[in-house]
Amino acid sequence: MTTLGGPGTAQGIPLSSLSLEQLNSLKQTTEEEVEYLNTSVQQLRLVVSKFTESAEAVAALRKNGPGKEVLVPLTGPLYCRGKLGDTKTVLVDVGTGYYVQKTLADAEEYFQRRNKSIEANIDEIQKVINNKSKALDSIVITMRQKIALLKQGQPTAQP
Repeated sequence: MTTLGGPGTAQGIPLSSLSLEQLNSLKQTTEEEVEYLNTSVQQLRLVVSKFTESAEAVAALRKNGPGKEVLVPLTGPLYCRGKLGDTKTVLVDVGTGYYVQKTLADAEEYFQRRNKSIEANIDEIQKVINNKSKALDSIVITMRQKIALLKQGQPTAQP
């Protein structure tokens, strides 16, 4: 017997005891949750790529010394020429408009640490997505069984 239970419940609700309308509602809710979680994973992957780009920029800065000519982005398509000044420290955006001055090594370590943390969050979300997808499969199977029983003219178990 397939059951549906939320986090922290000792036992779940048997799916076969739910009506088709309840199963359909549960299916829609679960699909929406899976879609939301997948979108969240995509957004987190974009954040990881931004931190990776930042770490690469810090590594490139380490190779170039003061006085090196660079192109400074002003907007997406607009750049201006500039020369590197102090290459021992950088300003790191730590969120909500706050910037912290860090050494190059500290900045690289910060970006690596943040990437590791976000990747761990992505792994946890993937586990939840997998569990919800399995639950969704069970709901769909139960719905198909109930529909087959209705087509045969047999009554289904309802609360």
